[in-house]
Formats: sequence, C-alpha cells, structure tokens
Amino acid sequence: MSEPKTYQGQCHCGAVRYSATTDLGTMFDCDCSRCRRIASVMSSVPADQFTLHAGEEHLTLYRFNHHAIDHLFCKTCGVQAFSRGKFGDTPMVMLNVGCLEGAPMIDRSTITHYNGAGN
Repeated sequence: MSEPKTYQGQCHCGAVRYSATTDLGTMFDCDCSRCRRIASVMSSVPADQFTLHAGEEHLTLYRFNHHAIDHLFCKTCGVQAFSRGKFGDTPMVMLNVGCLEGAPMIDRSTITHYNGAGN
C-alpha cells in the first residue's frame, strides 16, 4: 500500500473542485442498476479527509433505493465527482477516481467488485 497523498479532484467543467487525502488502496466498482450504467471506479475516504473547495451551489442531489447515499452531480456538466454516505456511523465520501488529478491508471481486474445488485 502506498503512502496517503492529497489529490485534487473536479467535475468536467471545473465548477465543483475538491481535495481528498487517500492512498487509493481500495478501489471498487458496483453492479447496482445505477453504478452499472455509469461504470465509475470509486474509492472511499472518511469525510474529514475531504474538503470541498468550490461548487456546493452547482451540486444537485440524486438518491435511490435505500436513500443512504447522496449522489451529487454538477448541474452544468453532469459529472458525479464524489458522493456522500455513511459506513456504519462513520461519515464517508466516495470519490470518483476518474475525477482525481494524477491518479494512477486503473486495472479493473485488480479492484474490488461490489455486488450492489444482490445477485
């Protein structure tokens, strides 16, 4: 596992910008009906390792199923650069790894595949 690094992230148009400190040790995708359609690779960090620098007013919210995760999209470009939720009682932020500047190339055969569809 590599040392934690602070990554800069943003949506496509740059209206939503943030930083997050992570080692990107656990990256995952999900096969639920929503994630399967957008095919993003995610990595979660505790909320205190995430800072939104700009764009709160550009975010629009989408919830589905158990309404446990706040899927946040830029109103201008439509990109979901991150989402918010909880793991147990711990507030977490799920980063869209593709929105991080300087993130390594992703070999999908090495990431965790989460069975969100329940099959």
